[in-house]
Parts: sequence; structure tokens; C-alpha cells
Amino acid sequence: RYSASVSVTVGLATLSAPNVTKFIDSDGGLNLTWTQIAGAAHYEVKRSETPGGPYTSIGIVQNGSYMGYLDVDSINGDNQYKSYYYVVTAVNGSATSVVSNEIALIRPGAPTNVQVVAGDTTATVTWNSVTHATYYGVYIATSVNGTYQFVGNTTSTTKTITELVNGTTYYVKVIAANNDGSSSYSASVSVTVSGQIIISAPTNVQVVAGDTTATVTWASVTHATYYGVYIATSANGTYQFVGNTTSTTKTITELVNGTTYYVKVIASNENGSSSYSASVSVTVSGQIIISAPTNVQVVAGDTTATVTWNSVTHATYYGVYIATSVNGTYQFVGNTTSTTKTITELVNGTTYYVKVIASNENGSSSYSASVSVTVSGQIIISAPTNVQVVAGDTTATVTWASVTHATYYGVYIATSVNGTYQFVGNTTSTTKTITQLVNGTTYYVKVIASNENGSSSYSASVSVTVSGQIIISAPTNVQVVAGDTTATVTWASVTHATYYGVYIATSVNGTYQFVGNTTSTTKTITELVNGTTYYIKVVASNEEGSGSYSASVSITVGGQIIISAPTNVQVVAGDTTATVTWNSVTHATYYGVYIATSVNGTYQFVGSTTSTTKTITELVNGTTYYVKVIAANNDGSSSYSASVSITVGGQIIISAPTNVQVVAGDTTATVTWASVAHATYYGVYIATSVNGTYQFVGNTTSTTKTITELVNGTTYYVKVIASNENGSSSYSASVSVTISGQVALLAPHIAKMEDGGIYLSWDQVAGATQYEVKRSETPGGPYTSIAIVQDEPWPGYLDAEATSGANKYKSYYYVVIALNASGTVVISSNEIALNRPSTPTNVQVVAGDKTATVTWNSVAHATYYQIYISTSENGTYKYVGFTTSTAKTITQLVNGTKYYIQVVAVNDNGYSRSSSSVSVTASSQVTLSAPQIAKTVDGGVYLSWSQVAGATQYEVKRSETPGGPYTSIAIVQDGAWPGYLDTEAASAENMYKSYYYVVTALNGSATSVSSNEIAVVRPSAPANVQVVAGDKTATVTWDSVANANGYAIYISTSENGSYQYAGNTTGTTKTITQLANGTTYYIQVVAGNDDGSSRSSESVSVTL
Repeated sequence: RYSASVSVTVGLATLSAPNVTKFIDSDGGLNLTWTQIAGAAHYEVKRSETPGGPYTSIGIVQNGSYMGYLDVDSINGDNQYKSYYYVVTAVNGSATSVVSNEIALIRPGAPTNVQVVAGDTTATVTWNSVTHATYYGVYIATSVNGTYQFVGNTTSTTKTITELVNGTTYYVKVIAANNDGSSSYSASVSVTVSGQIIISAPTNVQVVAGDTTATVTWASVTHATYYGVYIATSANGTYQFVGNTTSTTKTITELVNGTTYYVKVIASNENGSSSYSASVSVTVSGQIIISAPTNVQVVAGDTTATVTWNSVTHATYYGVYIATSVNGTYQFVGNTTSTTKTITELVNGTTYYVKVIASNENGSSSYSASVSVTVSGQIIISAPTNVQVVAGDTTATVTWASVTHATYYGVYIATSVNGTYQFVGNTTSTTKTITQLVNGTTYYVKVIASNENGSSSYSASVSVTVSGQIIISAPTNVQVVAGDTTATVTWASVTHATYYGVYIATSVNGTYQFVGNTTSTTKTITELVNGTTYYIKVVASNEEGSGSYSASVSITVGGQIIISAPTNVQVVAGDTTATVTWNSVTHATYYGVYIATSVNGTYQFVGSTTSTTKTITELVNGTTYYVKVIAANNDGSSSYSASVSITVGGQIIISAPTNVQVVAGDTTATVTWASVAHATYYGVYIATSVNGTYQFVGNTTSTTKTITELVNGTTYYVKVIASNENGSSSYSASVSVTISGQVALLAPHIAKMEDGGIYLSWDQVAGATQYEVKRSETPGGPYTSIAIVQDEPWPGYLDAEATSGANKYKSYYYVVIALNASGTVVISSNEIALNRPSTPTNVQVVAGDKTATVTWNSVAHATYYQIYISTSENGTYKYVGFTTSTAKTITQLVNGTKYYIQVVAVNDNGYSRSSSSVSVTASSQVTLSAPQIAKTVDGGVYLSWSQVAGATQYEVKRSETPGGPYTSIAIVQDGAWPGYLDTEAASAENMYKSYYYVVTALNGSATSVSSNEIAVVRPSAPANVQVVAGDKTATVTWDSVANANGYAIYISTSENGSYQYAGNTTGTTKTITQLANGTTYYIQVVAGNDDGSSRSSESVSVTL
């Protein structure tokens, strides 16, 4: 049902959201800091283990001079390996701010697929790359449970350990790390150093049939210098030697069309050979070989990856495959007849590897080379459009339309349309001039858009023949000032231009209409519509032709708030640099900085910034420059600030002090700050308002200064300047402090360890006489008091009850509060979590020849699993091994014997109950493989999968909860392209539900284990929708919705009336414009993703 409607009355003061930053202390603990929020009484710190929440409150911080919170719990026990996401809200008696920016503490997972190859007194360790890791640590021991010695760090995924003893067995573990912390150890891997280099068997062997030929390819093997290829006419027959090769491909000739062959490959070097690779079969068909796709490129999006490749001759369709490691198992994603495919439902932060196969009715190519991409949660950057090239004398000037989210562009050039494109250079603008070209030659140009998260695909290529003519440059410094139904455009004069043309559009990439020509550098456009945003470009021309368009400039005509010009502009010279600072300007969202070499000269645009500082680089020492700053927002720009001059002298700039902190005392304030390179002394300044006049307090050569004779109860603002004999830095950021004369009790910071129970410990809290220990079975409480502990030098409490009886399987959450002699209670400590894993579910077993392969669902908080086996359901179960994955193959079983298997989940806090037993009879019979399924959502949910050898039917099952229980919804007969369309999932009553699907393969005598689970996750309705009224605007905010990748906003003038679409966004805020003041509006928000949309949120009203 809808939530209750929420109203807002314009005019009441609201609390701003804190702007939170973080740093990691020397013990690895997370410190959150933020500046005071006007009107706030305290701040609530919340934490989540998933980005975007849900968040759990972990602390209340009273308002004071230094706003911060140390999350000691983030480094306790298992928590030291977890990733956390933090937000802070400001609170007073009547209001709570929206949440702050989210601070991420992302620790990498433990490395997997650790492998060790022995050499002569060496061992070379390799492992899979770990998302978010910036380096790895390698450790070694001489026994599996011995002391592991640190070998060294590396930023790659390989490390060679030297000076080992031949004949000795070593055990190796690897840790992944970044600035936020480290992972737990990987599983240990043993190796015996033998003096010989072990060569692994080739993997990823593939064979493509031709006319009486078969072309074999495989992955390169470390230390191999050549490979041998062998062929047989049956899987277990005699393999004949075909020949050796030093490459990773071999074509076998003189085969018989229509015959099935089996191929194996051996890797060798001067010391010996590997074992055979797994055999791969191929039927020689007499058909033309289809080449593998080339130029495969992948662009990451938010839980998506878009793959493109070159068209392949004779191919009629393509198959796309994905894996999470370069040599891992590649899962089929789907087919397409085009040369692009978007893969959905990926995990942000994970690196994937993609391959493509080309096919037609006669067969398929080998895999393309794999291409990796890390899905980042970022919006895909589109390829640049409207690329234009103007030829000059040995030059070509390229322009293109601005691309949303791009921060820079790369330009590439070739001498043929399908030739090799050479990188020319990057630029942050939308134009680039290529020089040193050959007149009379035709060139082909492509452009890529990029940002810190990745790059787009190439733009379409554009050709140009360099003609020897002088290019007319596009106009620069285009500026537009709005009037009443008018816009006045100005620009800098262009060399060789005799007149200019002005063009206008209502969208940045829309059609630009010609307004008129002028021989001056200004043009006023009339008869515009107030309240409308326009985009303007200018072209320079002469009798020989015209230049390219200028960059577009936007302006909203009429009713705008005037932005004042920046004041207090200051410039500090450095070595070929100048750092500019200025005061913040009301209503400005960014600033533009301009520079000239004379006070009345042409000011060149340097760049934009959202802060109040900008460093200009590549200046000439000894030259005097003049700097101006413009303030701007989406509505327009201010006039220039007054110009400020500076002579660049080759001196090193002294940075402003950072990490300024102030502690209040009785009529005193003690200021500290971080040391600044090149500073020899510091000046401290104080004011009674943040933008007031700062009075000089005094200098010091240390990084601390105590200010005396202050007034208790008064709030002061402090800044610090660093100086040396060459000059001074700009001011530090101001820091506020209220002089109170009081000392408050702090919340305890607790840690845990396990020792015959759960032992909690904490540092003494000044002023506390006792501590109350509380416990809950759910995170965040409610908590029950379990002990009172007297204050002592090392306070702590042992909860032995947590390991007794059935309690040993439970998870507990602890907090501690400090008490003083009068019984006053302060805020709770950090919460300590004792997370024990739950019982594994969905345990399945597949029989093999004297083996049984067990699989189960991953269990939250489990770090590894133990497997037990028995020959009777209620008999004694014997331990057979452990694994950190969710699969384990048990070997050396007796065919024909029935076994019962149980799985236990384990972590450092304890272990789960045993899973339900699952029975299996070992058999030498071949079993059915599980299907690998994919989906598309289009008028229903369409599931598709590859055929499973031996299957005659497939059973499709569905659940409304992940992991089941599943209900059968269809039986699908085996065919060339098995699949199932679940139209019921798109019906009116089901279109908002989430579903989870699995498929099993069937034949007359066997059933496979379930396939991978396919999730169709529709987002829930947005909650906590709030609206703040502005001048003809309403700004809507709401809580982030899990699994949503976008939101649509709807508006109406009556609560139960017709709601009109008002726009969409990928964020959690939207400003609706062009509303009527004095009118009450009702607003709803809908969350959406590729699987569907949520119901509408409850409507929220606002009166402008």
C-alpha cells in the first residue's frame, strides 16, 4: 500500500546534509569527519555492508568543534576484512537532514585460484586479480598450519619466491590489500621445490573443422617452449603424433570429411613435457572455416557490459560468452545477428572476461581473444557524434559534439578507412588540431570519449583530404547574456575571418537554426521564450569557406537569479604555476578561470572547477599574468571578477595547511594541523563568523598553537597560513569551535576476541565509573542488558553464555555504554557483531565414477565449509575435507554404494548446524550436466540455454525468493535452441514481483542438478520521498532503491488526478522546473531497471 502522504511548507529552515570525508588511522580504523551543520544538535552515523543501504545506526555524535567518528568495530575480528558504506545525518529537536554523501570503505576479497610452480630453489606464485586490490602480499611456511613469513608485496598477480631449498615442501598464502585494508588469507597452496620447472598441461584447447582439416588452438603455457599435437578417432583410442609447433595453433590436414576426431595437446621444454590436455572432439565437415571475431571491445555500464566486434565473413550470427577469470569457464550469454551485445545483471566492481564466436548453419569459429572489463556502476560513455574535420595546410582540425559524462577525448588517425588508427593525443575540449600531415593525402579520423572509469567505443570514421588551405578556427570564448526574450552572444575575434554566423537550438545535440551573420563579434538574438534553455554555436567564415562550429554555450532566457562576480581573488605564484583562490559565491555551482598577459588583453579560458581554487600550469617563469574568475550555474554566469596580477617566479608554492583541528578548553582553543612541505613557520587567524574578518593571533614554527582569552559559549572560526622566506600559502579551510569549558564523556570503542566465549574489551572512558554491556540477536538492537562492569585499567567482559548449548549457533550483537557516579548514560559504543553462519541450503549431489560432487548455496558470513559423509542417514558422519567455495568433489567412493552427505558452514566466530543430509549412489554412468541459462526481458521473461548432451526434456522452475523453494512451471522438449517465455511474469498482478528461475535437464533415467539461478529483480517503490519548494521549482529526494538503475518522476495538481511524466534520473534527487508559485503539486516517484519498474511511491505534496 502507499505510505502516508508527506507535506512540506516552504519557509521553514531545513538542516543541510553533512559533507563527509574519511581517513584510515595507523591501526587501520576508519575515521569519518565532517564540518558543523548550522542548527544541528547532534549527528547520527549509520553503516551498511552494501552500497546504498539499508543503513544501521552505529553512533550519535554531539555537535561540537570537531565533527568526527572513529569506527573501531571496522577492524575487529572478521570485520577487518569487510567492506562498509557510511552516511551521516544532522539532527536537532525538530528536523533531520537528508543523508550525507556515502563514504565507502572497500576492502578486497581474498585472492582465489592461487597456483604455485616450482623451479630451481624458486617458487612462482600466481593468482586471480582481485577487484579493488591495489597490491598483494605473499606469505610462506614449511607446514600448512605453521607460521607464515612475509615474502613481499607486489602490484601484479604473480610473485617469484627465491632462495628456497630444493626437496622441501612449502605452503603459500596470498593477501589482497588497498588503502582501506587487507583481505583474509587465501587458501594455502603447497609446492615441493624440486629443481625442475613443472609445465602445466595446455588448457582452453579448441578445434575448428575445415574441408579435410582441423585447426587446433590453446592457451599459452608458462615455461613451455614448444607443443605437440596428437589425434585419435575415438576418445579413449590411440593418439597419433601430428607434429610440434612453437606457437599456440596447429592445423591438421588430410583428414576425412564426416569423421569425428579427438585431439590432445602436450606442452614441453628441454626439461620434459606436461601431461596431456583434456581431449576435444571435432567432426570434419568439409565446410569453410569461419574466422574468430576480431577487434572485440567492451564498455562497462551500471551492472552491464556492451560488447562490439568486427563483422566476420560467412557468419550469420554470433554467440557471446563471459567468465570471471581469463582462463575460467566461459558461460553462454546469448546469440545475436548484429555485431553488438549488451550483457546485463553483472556485479559492479567485478572484472569479467568476454569472448565471441562467429557461426552459421555449418558450424562455428574458435573463440575470439578474451577482452576484460571491470563493471564499475558507471553510466556507459557514448561514442562521440557529429565528428567533423576541416583541412588546413598540413593540418586537420577535428571537432565533435560533447559527450555526457566524458572528461576527456582521444583522437586517432589512419590513411585508410579500415587501416590501423594511430593515437594522436588527448584533449579535454571538443576540438583537436592534428599537425605534420601531408598535403594531398586523404586521412580517416576517429574519436573516443573517456573518463576515469573507462572509454567509449570509437566514433564513426570521418575522412578529410589535406588541401594546403589555411583553416579558419572555430570561435572561442563564446559567452551569452540573457535578457527579456533576448540573448546577447559575444566571442573572441578569429584570425582570417571576415564575418560570423550565429546558430541556436533548444537541445545541446539538437538541430541548430541559422540566426544571422555579422561582421562584429557580438549578436543579439530576439523573440526568444522566457524560461526556455537555448544552446548557441558560432561559425567564423571568409570568402574561401567556413570554420567548424564553436563549442555550444547554453543560456536560459528570463527570470534568472543574478550571480555576483567572485571577490577576494588571490593568486600565489609557483614554479611555472599560479594557484588562484576566491570567496564562494551564492547560487554558483561552478567557476571559470581566465588568464591574460596584459590587463586589457584577451583572457583565455583555463578551465572550470566546482571548488574555490584552481591551479594554472605550464606558465613561463618571470612573466606577469592577469587572472579573472567568473561564477556560474545552470542559469548563466556572472560578470568577470576584478583582474589580479601575478609574476611567476619559479618558486615552489607552499600549500595551505590541512587537517586543521581545534580543541576547546576553558577560555582557550588549541589548534593543530599537518606539517606543510617547505614551510618554516605558520600564522594563526581567528574570527567570530565564517566569512568575517580574521584577526592575526600569532606565528609559530611548530604545528600547534593555543589561543587564550576567549569567551566561553562563543563560536570561533580558525584559519592557518603556512609561510617561508619566499612567501605564504593561501588560508586553510576554516574550522569552527565553541568554547564551552566542559568535558563530555565519550562513547566506549569496543573490540572482541574469542576465548572460551566472547570476550569484549574497551579502553577506559574519562569520567566513567561503570559500563553496561548489552546484547541483541539482531543488528542494531533492541539490546538487553547482560552485565555491569566496574571501571578499571583494562575493562572487559566474557560472555560464556554465547558458546553454550544452542547458543553456539546464534549470532549476537553487542554494545557498551559508559555510566558515571550519578548514573548518567552517554551514547552507545560501536556495535560488535558475532556473526555465525546459518545452515547451508540447497545441497545437491551429482554422482560420478567413484566420486560425488556436492554443491550448495553460499552462506552469509561463512569463510569456508566442512563436508561430512556417512553410509547411513542416521549413522556416524566422517569429515572428508573443507573448501572456501560452494562445491566439493569427494573421491575414492565405491560404485553402487549409497552415501549420505552433510555440509557445515564455518567462520572465525563459530559454525552452523549441519545441513539436511543428501543421498547419492556413486556410479560409473554418465550424468547430465546442468544447463547454463540466460535471460532477456521483453513482454515477459525469456529464458534460453544451450542443449545438454543426453537430455530429452528440460524442467523450468520458478520461485519468488532467491534460492527457492522452486515450483515447476513448464516442461520444454529438447531442440536446437531450447528456451521458455514466461508471459505470466508480465501480467498485471505479477509485473511488480521479482522471480528466480532454474532449469534442470531430464532424460528417461537421470535428472541434472539445477542450473545457475536467473534473477528477474524488480525494484520496490521508492520510500522517504521528500520535496523542498523553490522559486517555480520543486526539488524531490528519496531513498536509494536496491536494484534500481533509474527513477521516473511524475507530477499532478491533485492527489488522485492524472500524473504527468516530469523527467528521469539515475540519482536520488530531481529538480522540477517551470512550476507555478502558489500552486500545490503532488509528486510520485517510480524506480526502474532492465527487469521492469516498481509501483509508484506514495504521493508527496508541496506548495510553491
